Amino acid sequence: MARHGGAGQAGQTHKVHKGGRKRHRNNDEAPRRMGIKQNTANRHGNNVQGTRRARLQAAKSHREKLREKTLREKRLSTHGPPKVIAIIPCTDQVNLEEAHELLRTAATVGARMEDNNGDAFMGTKVEHSGEETFCVPDVKVRVRILPPFQRASERGALRSATLIRLLDYIKIADIVLFVTKAGGSGKEEEAEVMDPLALSMCEALRAFSLPNVYCCVQGMAGLGLSEKAREKKRATKVFTEQVRDSVNCLPLDSNQDCLHLFRMLKEHKQIVPVWRKQRPYLITEGCEVFPNGNQVRVSLTGYVRGQNLSANQAFLLPGIGEYHVERIDQEDDPFTKARKKGKAEGASLMDEDTKTLVVADKSQLESLARENVPDPLAGEQTWPTEEEMREAEEMQLQATKTHRLSSRSVPKGFSEYQSAWIDEEDDDFSDEMEFEDTTDEEDEGNDPGASHFKHPADNLGDHHGEIEIMSEDEGDVGEEEDEYENMDDYVDNYERERKSRKDAEDEDLEFPDEVEVPLDKPARERFLKYRGLKSFRTSPWDPKESLPMEYAKIYAFENPVKAQKQAKAKLRAPAAGFASRRPDLVTKGEHVKLVFTGIPPEKAEALLQAFQGSRGSTPYVIFGLLQHETKMSMVNFAVHKSSSYEEPLANKDDLVFYTGIRMFRGRPIISDSAPNVDKHKNQKFMRSGESCTFSLYAPIHHAPLPVLCFKETEAGLSLVAAGLVKSVDPDRIVLKRIILTGYPYKVHKAKAYVRYMFHSPEDVRWFSPLEVWTKYGRRGKIREAVGTHGTMKCMFDAVVQQRDTVCISLYKRVFPKWQDDETFVM
Repeated sequence: MARHGGAGQAGQTHKVHKGGRKRHRNNDEAPRRMGIKQNTANRHGNNVQGTRRARLQAAKSHREKLREKTLREKRLSTHGPPKVIAIIPCTDQVNLEEAHELLRTAATVGARMEDNNGDAFMGTKVEHSGEETFCVPDVKVRVRILPPFQRASERGALRSATLIRLLDYIKIADIVLFVTKAGGSGKEEEAEVMDPLALSMCEALRAFSLPNVYCCVQGMAGLGLSEKAREKKRATKVFTEQVRDSVNCLPLDSNQDCLHLFRMLKEHKQIVPVWRKQRPYLITEGCEVFPNGNQVRVSLTGYVRGQNLSANQAFLLPGIGEYHVERIDQEDDPFTKARKKGKAEGASLMDEDTKTLVVADKSQLESLARENVPDPLAGEQTWPTEEEMREAEEMQLQATKTHRLSSRSVPKGFSEYQSAWIDEEDDDFSDEMEFEDTTDEEDEGNDPGASHFKHPADNLGDHHGEIEIMSEDEGDVGEEEDEYENMDDYVDNYERERKSRKDAEDEDLEFPDEVEVPLDKPARERFLKYRGLKSFRTSPWDPKESLPMEYAKIYAFENPVKAQKQAKAKLRAPAAGFASRRPDLVTKGEHVKLVFTGIPPEKAEALLQAFQGSRGSTPYVIFGLLQHETKMSMVNFAVHKSSSYEEPLANKDDLVFYTGIRMFRGRPIISDSAPNVDKHKNQKFMRSGESCTFSLYAPIHHAPLPVLCFKETEAGLSLVAAGLVKSVDPDRIVLKRIILTGYPYKVHKAKAYVRYMFHSPEDVRWFSPLEVWTKYGRRGKIREAVGTHGTMKCMFDAVVQQRDTVCISLYKRVFPKWQDDETFVM
């Protein structure tokens, strides 16, 4: 029997799927129906091959770029800026002088190396500004070994100046060496890998972002193999928990150990914090001041690090201010000079003429204007007429006359004519006058961080907590007793304020945002600036409504993300295929001299003293600012509270902000960090374990950038919070919430009579459009006022319990306080 078909063993064929009504759109015969000629060959093969070929080409190009970048970095490590090595002790048993001298000796001696002429020479050493930079020929790496960090012996001293010195010491380092001492096998000795002082330093260093980190252990030369492995494992465990997830642990007892460390520095991938790669900075090696009329010319020498440098950008001189450069001169590499002098066997070599690389273009300079100049008539619609101006002057004169009469204490029954004869200086009734307190009631009653809670150290003058003690020659015994009594009063006052802050924090945690309506003032006047919201998440709030006068002084971006990208792209060099090069850029790795003009003589003298004072310690560093980073705006920081700070941190407390490139004071407002919302709730206190946002008026900071917040206490500066720059957004809405509470005294199912929320029926009718809610989840409305003492009738969506609490939420937008010191230089 013949088989029909050939699809299966039984000759069975299946029905072809036709694709429905619109089969012609995806069918192969559709082009022929529309009269289009089609190639019978593989129609998709060429496209597939072309796409695959493009992917392979893109991958090859990416590999070549990465290879070029790696070779460029290795070339810079050999012929570019030396790598800066920082040494930090972890215990008091560490011999810092021995570790420092061992590294210097190994870098100086190195290994013997022959040049093309067969002459042997040792490692090259260059001295500048009291420090030494070495070129180790064995591993072909340039290093600059900083003096070891001298930490304070007391924990209280660490909270003040030592922690700031540590951050200045770390922010310029390319490699950080934590040096510890090898101990025994006991548990007590295991804890001495890091003492409590080092642990407190590590908390700040983790938040500040560290470069390459190595753990160096002293005292391992006389140990056996098993003991060495145990010590390495013990130290690695501690450093992995406290510093970074992966830390290399190395011995530090001989020159060979140091050379092995230098080889690892050469071969390992360099970890650079992102914020340092986005801005150019210069570690000064020389400083010269030349008089130039009323102003002086200052020149600073060093390597360009981090990012390419532009002659048109602004530069931040720490402690001095922000200035422009006049020109950028090229300086000979100090290592090349030292090697040439060594080959010449002491022959005198004349330095080449200074070559000017870039001259600043005055038309392209970044503006140094800190604030925008507001126009007081910008909101006026019409110009006032002469008649209106004359009436305004008459009203002002009348108001002045009335104020003078009202300010005098006049006997009862005196007329205006008789009152004019009373002399203000001979006023006999001045002691009986009562002056009205003009302090903002809202700030006193609801803002514990702004005015109610004030640190006692604020009353000690302008010496940052220093107390001047009188000697025996300057006062008698009675004055000494008064001094001691004042000190006891100060301590008692501080403890009393500290307890009140703690009680206010506990009360806010138990009854958040709850306030009481005053008896002597109507609620509709007391809370006039507040409004109700149907929903905190979805109800609209115009960000341009009722802005303070300070908003006319700050700058805002139409697109902050785009502005940030453009500011960073301005310092990037053009692609290699471009024929033209940016004339204002100096590539990183160049040894240059920056010439500044326009610096006042007193500022130049302070700069020279700062440079000379940095010899033998942390070098003086200047930073190039990105575009717009000299202008004021509303800066938001995403922070979390430090685990070592247990005191209450209130809203608008006076803090010191350290961002790596700046250090300034500010009084931020605290708000939550809820994502994907357009309104954020203001917080009275910062809670431990919660992330929040600090908002304040400050110079623009382009993210990413770390931030550490300090507060002045009786022991100095204490780390209270740490985080990152979040955004620059003046339109970020921060709302302060208050809750008015009442109690139902008569309940019938869903109806309730509520008292003690208001004290007059006018207030009840004023707030009747708002929605009321209870702590047990009921929602309702105010029906009417009952009686004359503020009792009201409310209707809810379900049965109300007698023990429930009825609440009304009110909101007001808050803003930070404007800074008195607008230089932002500390």
